[in-house]
Amino acid sequence: MTLVHQVDGAWTPIHGVQTLERMVATCTVTYHDGRQAEMSCEPYPVAETLDLGKVEQLVAEGLWGVEELQAYGLRPAMAVDVPEGKQRVGEPRYVERKNEVVEEWTLEQIPAPAADPTPAEKLAALGLTVEDLRALFSVAGSD
Repeated sequence: MTLVHQVDGAWTPIHGVQTLERMVATCTVTYHDGRQAEMSCEPYPVAETLDLGKVEQLVAEGLWGVEELQAYGLRPAMAVDVPEGKQRVGEPRYVERKNEVVEEWTLEQIPAPAADPTPAEKLAALGLTVEDLRALFSVAGSD
């Protein structure tokens, strides 16, 4: 799973330790006698530093869900299985489909395995030709 957030209208992967904002609609009131009370107020942004590796663990363990991620503008990107005989090429794109962010890749056919080299190709890899090999044998045979 990859966590993504929107930058200029495009879903982008986000990693590491990041400072993100979430909206909060409560505030703490402290009275003259030292008592404190939580009260509702107009929503305001609060910047918080998150280790996104730990956030991914919380999601994997089921301790965080979509609601907790959305508070920070985050979404999980769902990976798509690669069909048999194909391979991923380049960098992934993240697109929204049916209220889910999906990881998309350019796919290409996996090339067929290379055929075994011919004897002439093996010699060419050593910088020799068939004629060079014949000459070597004829010199070795005349000794």
